[in-house]
Amino acid sequence: MRGWGTTDKPVQIASDVPKGGTAFLGILVHEIGNSLGWQTYMNDPYNAYEVRNKENGIADPDVGAAFENCVFGGIVDVRTGLVGTERNF
Repeated sequence: MRGWGTTDKPVQIASDVPKGGTAFLGILVHEIGNSLGWQTYMNDPYNAYEVRNKENGIADPDVGAAFENCVFGGIVDVRTGLVGTERNF
C-alpha cells in the first residue's frame, strides 16, 4: 500500500501549480477528493479506484482522480487547462 511519502513515481505538490484558472481548480478538486477518501476512512484512497479510472482511460489510481473525473469529465491538464485523460505538468 502506498501512502504519504511512499510512492514509486515523482510527486507533484499542489502548491507548485500556478494559481488561478481551470488548472488550479482541477488540482484543488483532485486533492479534495483524496482528502475525502482519508476522512471517510477508505481502505486505500490512493489505489482504490485504479480499475474504475483505467476504464475511463485515466492512469492515476486514486480517488482524487475519480472525483476530478466526476466534476470535470476528465483530468485537467495543468499546462493548458484542457480536460482529457492525463495531466501534464
